[in-house]
Amino acid sequence: MNLKDWQILKRGKHSDFAIITAITAIFLLVIVLNDRLIFEITSNQTEEIGHTQLEVIRSDFQGTLQMSEDATLRMAMESEQMIKSGATRAELEEFFYKRKREQKESMNGVCFNTYIYVGEKDWTIIPDFAMPPEYHATERLWYKGALENQGKIYISEPYIDAMTGAMCYTMSKVLSDGRSVVALDFNLSEVQSLINRMADIGNRNSLIVTKSGMIIGYTDMSLVGKKISDNMPEYESILNRIVQMTQHESFTAEIDGSEHTIFSSATNNGWYMILSIDNWAFYKKSYVQIIFTTLLSLLMMLAIIFFYLNAMRKGLRAENALRVKEEFLSRLSHELRNPLRRILDLSSTKTVESDADPAECAAQVRESALKLSDMLNNLFSFSTMVFSDQKKLKSEKIFQDAELSKVSRYARTGIIAVLVCAMTLAFGICFSTTINWGDTKMHREVDTYEHQLSNWIEKQRSILSMFANLISKHPEFMDDYTSAVKFLDGLAKNYKEISVCYMTNPYKEHKVIMNNGWVPPPDFSPETRP
Repeated sequence: MNLKDWQILKRGKHSDFAIITAITAIFLLVIVLNDRLIFEITSNQTEEIGHTQLEVIRSDFQGTLQMSEDATLRMAMESEQMIKSGATRAELEEFFYKRKREQKESMNGVCFNTYIYVGEKDWTIIPDFAMPPEYHATERLWYKGALENQGKIYISEPYIDAMTGAMCYTMSKVLSDGRSVVALDFNLSEVQSLINRMADIGNRNSLIVTKSGMIIGYTDMSLVGKKISDNMPEYESILNRIVQMTQHESFTAEIDGSEHTIFSSATNNGWYMILSIDNWAFYKKSYVQIIFTTLLSLLMMLAIIFFYLNAMRKGLRAENALRVKEEFLSRLSHELRNPLRRILDLSSTKTVESDADPAECAAQVRESALKLSDMLNNLFSFSTMVFSDQKKLKSEKIFQDAELSKVSRYARTGIIAVLVCAMTLAFGICFSTTINWGDTKMHREVDTYEHQLSNWIEKQRSILSMFANLISKHPEFMDDYTSAVKFLDGLAKNYKEISVCYMTNPYKEHKVIMNNGWVPPPDFSPETRP
């Protein structure tokens, strides 16, 4: 629109500008709501992805620790049975060498050593380790930690193993005599495999660290075993904040100059898992969607305002043309009225009869008639000229006008079609984003539940397998009812998930031996039980 058009629009009605303002406000509100919807959905996705992935790490890592605890408990129970049965040092050494090989094979190298200190005999048995004279098991952390833990499994801080040079940790448990301790060494290869899987996803870093700040697992293997304060100072403040948190909620922090969302969790033994997601890299796709939908909405808003202003301008022009026409006709009728009235007055019978000089009166009539004639001739000449010009131009522009009209219709139709497509596309983006978020959320919840369920089942299976292996190697348990009940009760107390544990043999005197001492009725038949 040119300057003249804007001057015309300035004369528009207040109601028209109120409508334009309302249209603009509504569209801006829609733009803000759409952008907010997309951003909130993406933020929720970030939260869910972070919590889900961290739960996977925590669950898998906790499963590894649980497997290690089961192996330690099984070794402790088997060792205690051998000590009580009066096994010699040679028999114990053979047993621990054998168990070392079996544990290493069954756990894919995660458990690489098993050893024991027998308090009553002052025996220290560590397979494949030439103990120097100054080595005393009772001075080692694995021994002291087990005694201080009062029967519960002790988990040491990670350390560099002197024999293998690998990062590892030790689990140990004191036996019922209060002096003997069984210990197993485990490496952190499973932890690093979890970290590597997370690193393959991209745009995020995973870190497992102890409360004291030692790095257990990280994408950069060279940092494993080092202090977080010396090598990752940006994560030191993050770790301090996580340690002080009562609930592990997500928060934002700046890492390497960019904003990250931080998620955290902790294992049962007090090791912390930290997952950081780069906000820009993660939100990049959503930012593109927001910018695209915003531009589409602004385009639609500007197009509607343009068409409204254009219609308003044409309406004002039509009103202005009508007003000019009315003014022209009013002025023309006034100018024509004077000579016509004079002619009528001079030519009346009364004037003619009373006039002393008819010739003078006739001259005045003639003069007024000529003046009126000149005015009409000028009007007719102007009308003829306009008509002639229009007739001349009509033949030249009739085709152009038709084509312009046709093009105008096509243009309006095209613009309307573009607006409809743009609105549909913007709505489709918001709708698909919402649907995808819902589907993704549901799938993640299902995956998380399946993962937790499978881990739980695997844990119960490993506990049952441990019991079965132990009892299969010592079938004489079934012959001593009192000792068997006590033994089963000792096993059940180590696992909160177990309500009761029992074993059965329908051909024995005591068909069912249960840890709580329950005795079945005489007609009870174990073969009929599921």
